[in-house]
Amino acid sequence: MLAVKLIREDGYSVKEVSQELEVHENSLYRWVQEVKNTGIRLSRGMVQSSQMLNIRFAYSKKKTSI
Repeated sequence: MLAVKLIREDGYSVKEVSQELEVHENSLYRWVQEVKNTGIRLSRGMVQSSQMLNIRFAYSKKKTSI
């Protein structure tokens, strides 16, 4: 569900998350739809882990832009 949070709440594209987490884009689209349909909420631990992934994404983007 962290991948879904990155897409829905943190503004990353499905393609970005797919590449970084090595998950097929179709799986991510399905997960996003399932969360939307069921209204699943993230726990505090998931949010903290998501914040760490945001840092990783930001670092990864800086490396590729250099």
